[in-house]
Amino acid sequence: MSSSVQTDSADEVGDALQALHNAATTPARQRTTKISAVVDIICDHAFNNGLDTPHLHLILDLITRKTELDQTSVTNLIKNLYPAQRVENEDVILVVGCLGQAKSKPTSATQALLVKWLIAVYEFLEDATIISKLYNVLFSLLDMISLRSHLCHLLALATKRKHVRPFRMQQLLELISSVGNEPALLGLTAVYKDYYPDVILSHTNPGRAKAFVHPNLEWRERLRSIQQANLRDHNGDATIQNGFKIMQHHAKRIRFGDIPQVHTLHAQEVKSSVTLEEISSVGNFVENLERIELPSQLIASLHDPLLQKYLSLMPSELSSQRIRNWLLNHESEDDGLQVDVSHAHRQEDVLAGILSFASVAQTLPPGAEGFTKRLLTKWDGSSASKPLLDCLVLLPQRDFQGQAEPVSHLQDHSYRDLDFLESIIKPVEKHILVGNPNPFPRILQFYTDLARHLLIPILATNSKADDYIIGHLKHFEQLAHHVMDFLLPVLTTPPVSESTMTTVTEFLEILVAPLRHFNLKTSSIYGQLPIILPQPHTIYLLLFDSSLSNLSRLCANLAVYKDALEKRRLSASPPSQQIVGRFNGYLMDVCNLLWRSRAFRKDDSHAAGCLISEPVSLSLQEHLEAKDREYGLSYIFGFSHHPTISPLSIAALRELEDLAETQGQDLRVRHAGPVTQRSLMKLDKDGGVQLSWKDYRVHVLQYMERHCLEGVKELMFSTMKDLFPKTV
Repeated sequence: MSSSVQTDSADEVGDALQALHNAATTPARQRTTKISAVVDIICDHAFNNGLDTPHLHLILDLITRKTELDQTSVTNLIKNLYPAQRVENEDVILVVGCLGQAKSKPTSATQALLVKWLIAVYEFLEDATIISKLYNVLFSLLDMISLRSHLCHLLALATKRKHVRPFRMQQLLELISSVGNEPALLGLTAVYKDYYPDVILSHTNPGRAKAFVHPNLEWRERLRSIQQANLRDHNGDATIQNGFKIMQHHAKRIRFGDIPQVHTLHAQEVKSSVTLEEISSVGNFVENLERIELPSQLIASLHDPLLQKYLSLMPSELSSQRIRNWLLNHESEDDGLQVDVSHAHRQEDVLAGILSFASVAQTLPPGAEGFTKRLLTKWDGSSASKPLLDCLVLLPQRDFQGQAEPVSHLQDHSYRDLDFLESIIKPVEKHILVGNPNPFPRILQFYTDLARHLLIPILATNSKADDYIIGHLKHFEQLAHHVMDFLLPVLTTPPVSESTMTTVTEFLEILVAPLRHFNLKTSSIYGQLPIILPQPHTIYLLLFDSSLSNLSRLCANLAVYKDALEKRRLSASPPSQQIVGRFNGYLMDVCNLLWRSRAFRKDDSHAAGCLISEPVSLSLQEHLEAKDREYGLSYIFGFSHHPTISPLSIAALRELEDLAETQGQDLRVRHAGPVTQRSLMKLDKDGGVQLSWKDYRVHVLQYMERHCLEGVKELMFSTMKDLFPKTV
C-alpha cells in the first residue's frame, strides 16, 4: 500500500513540475492553470518526502533564470527545496552562476534566498569542496549589498588557510572602510584573522562582528530527517556527519568559557605543511598524517573528533603536556562546580569534552584525572553531576589501597598515592548526600556504572591471562563488598522508585557476570572467582518487587549462584558452610513462596521465612481470612495468586484450553481462575481440560520463558528435585 501511495505522489509531483515549467514561460494572464495550486503540490511533496535529484535540478533550472513566475511562488519554492539526496555539484554551480547583475538573471531577492539556501544545505553537499572551488566567484560578489550578508556566511563556512591571501585581506579591509563596520563583513574578517592574527590589524569594532548561525535550525532538522529516512530506504552506507573534517561553529561563542575551536596559526607556507583545517576525507587524512601541523590550541581535541583521532595516532609528550597545562590553568581560574551559572557551564563543557575524547581514544586525555579529582573536592553535589560522575568512572582502575593499573603515557601521574576509597568513593557519597534531597539512586547509579566499567576488561580478556583477571577481580570484589552495605538504605529510604529497584537488580547481575561468563567458557579460572552473595534484606525486598522483570532477573541470578556453589563444593577450595547455609535459605524461601505453596515457613531446613516474624505472619493470615476464607498466606504468592505472575498464569491456562479444542476435545467448561490444585481436579470432573497441578505450573514457567521471563524457570528447574531431568 505504501509503495502505491509513493508512486501516486511521484506521478502527481511530476505532473505539477511539468505544469510549473509551462507556467514559467507563459505570462500570467494567458495561463489556464492557477500557479499557486501547482506550487502548493510541489511544496507539500518536498516537505514530506524531499525532492529527488532530477526534480531538484528542474526547479533550480527554472528559478535561477528570469521567468514569468511571480516572486511569491519563487519564494515558496526556495523555502521548500528539501533535497532527498546529497546536493550535486551541478546544482551548486547552477545557483552560483545565477548570482550577479544581468537581465537574464533572477531578482536580487531570489538571489539572496538562493545563497541562503546554499548555506542551509552546506553540510548536505555531495562534494563540500565545490564551494571552495567557486570561492573566487563568490568573493567577487561581496560588493552586492543584497547578497553581502549571506555571502559572508557562506564564505566563512568554506574558508580554509589557502583562501586567506593578502589581496583578499586588503579587499576586505577596503570594503569595511568604504561601507562601514557591517557585522557580516566583520564576521568574515574575524575568520580570516583566526588564521593570521598578526596580519589583519584593523581599527574595526570586533564587538559588532556577526555571529554566523544557521539561517533556520528547524528547516535543517527537517532536512536531516528526510535524508536519513531516504538513506534507510535505500540501504545507504553514507552518513550525514563526517568524522574526518574539523568541526567548525561560526556561531557566537559563549562568553563564559567554551573550549576553543581548531585553528592552526602561523602555519608554514610550504607544500610539505598541512593543517587539520585542510583535511576533508579519510583518504586525505591518512595521506597527510605525518605532515599535519599541530593546531594552536590542542585542548580543542576535547570536542573535535578529527583532532582526537590525530592525537591518538600521533601521540607525543609535548602534546600531552600542552593539554595537561591547559586543564590545570582552567581549573585554577574557577572555584569548582558552584552555583554560579558561568562557572558551572565552563566546567560542564570541559567534562563533556573529556568524555568525548575518551570515547574516541579509549583513554582519558592528559591531565583529566587530576582535573576531575580537583573538581570533585569543590563539587556541590548537584551541578553537572552526570558528566562528573561519568568521568570518575573512567579513572584508572585501582584497589581501595591506591595501587593503580599501568596506563598509557597519555595519562597524568597525579594522585597515584591516594587511596581510591578516600579520594573518590567517600567524597562522592559525601557531596551527593549533602547536595540532593533523594541521593541514594544517584549514588547507586554511579556504583553500577563503575562496577560495569571494572568488569569490561575482565570479560574482554583472554581466559588464559589468569593473573591479569585475578588482579582486576580484586578491585571489582572490593567495590562490590562496599556497595553491598549501601543497598539496604537504598531499598528502604522512601521514595523508592521502580527505576531504583531495577538499578539494584542490574548491579546484582553485574556481580554474577564473571561467574556466568567464565562458566560458559569452561575456563580454568572459574574456581578462583569470588562468590559475592547479596545481603538477605536485598534479596527479599527484590523478591516482593512489583516488577515481574526484576523478579525474573533475580531468580536468574540465584540460579547462577547455585550452579557456582555446587561446582565449588567439589573443588579444592570449597565455600564456607556459612555462605552455603545462607544461600540455601534464599533458595528455600523463594521455592516455598513461588512453587511449594509454603510461603514464610521456617520449619524447613535453612528456611528463614523471608525474615517475616511469626506475629507478622499471623496478622497477615488473619487479614486474608477477613477478606476471603478461601485465601491462605501459604499459597498467596504462588503462580495463580501472585500479583505479577497471575495474569500470565491464567493466560498460560487459556493457551492450553485453546490447544485442547484445536485438537478436537470438547470442553464443556473453562476454568474461571485462579487455579488451585483442588480446582484442577474439579475442572477435570466437570468436563474441562485434563491437567495435573505440576503440569500446570510447568506450563506457566514455559509460558514465562517464551515471554522473555526465563529466570524463574531456570531457578525452579535447577532447584526442585521433581523438575530435575530424569536419568535412565
